[in-house]
Amino acid sequence: MISWLYQRTLNQSFERLSAARQQLTRDALLRQELAIARDLQSRLYPAAPETDDRLRIAAVVLPAMETSGDLYDFIELGPSQLGIVIADVTGKSLAAALVMAMARSTFRSEARRSNDPAEVLTQVNAILCSDNSVKQMLTAWYGVLDTRTLILRYANAGHPFPILKRDGSVSELDIPGLPLRARPDTVYHEQEILLKPGDDLLLTSDGAVETMNGQRELFGFDRFNRALEMLPPLPAGDILTCLCETLETFRGPTPQSDDITLVLIQVNQPARLEQMARSATAHPVPAAVA
Repeated sequence: MISWLYQRTLNQSFERLSAARQQLTRDALLRQELAIARDLQSRLYPAAPETDDRLRIAAVVLPAMETSGDLYDFIELGPSQLGIVIADVTGKSLAAALVMAMARSTFRSEARRSNDPAEVLTQVNAILCSDNSVKQMLTAWYGVLDTRTLILRYANAGHPFPILKRDGSVSELDIPGLPLRARPDTVYHEQEILLKPGDDLLLTSDGAVETMNGQRELFGFDRFNRALEMLPPLPAGDILTCLCETLETFRGPTPQSDDITLVLIQVNQPARLEQMARSATAHPVPAAVA
């Protein structure tokens, strides 16, 4: 009797051990697959387009998980014409990453059919609404920048408004619009702005302003706008680094809860380039915004 009980206990132990090993194997395979997915996704984010000293563009994506539902893209549309996309798929799962890849492909296709940002958003929305495999909604902002005249034409589909820093103060380029896939018949509208020497135009996903600290306090639009406003003249990439450090300091040990994407379009002038050179070696993040 004792031998039988011992053998039964031993068999149960082996079964539990085998199940645990199988679970570990599945977990390891899942981690490996997610790592591969993250690597593949990172290759979809393009390098900043090459420009002269007058115009600088920088971008960064900080995923909250292994893969991201955020998108940014630069689309060469012809001589002096650059398409710029920033978008945010609801959710942070692998499914959101797949929708992001689909949206990227759709944007690229439609941007080459039309030079009208509003028409591009309208067509992208119609295509995504017609695809039953897509369940999530997306917010998106799409603009076409003439790199010669610095005229930027843009349309918005429910995305956070771009932030313009001009002459030391910030304002938002507010333009309404429903998110993509909210309604199949949505028609979007275009606005334009002439960028000037000294301007910084910041595009962001909502993960930046929704950064949360240990007290469940949101970073918010006011802090974010002030963070940009208080920075000294710096190269575009350094500005994004400072903003990311500010968000990280505010968050502290609290895990990042949402993807963060930042794209900066910077128009330089000779005096500003000299200021950047002087600031290149030291540019502390202002304590007031941390």
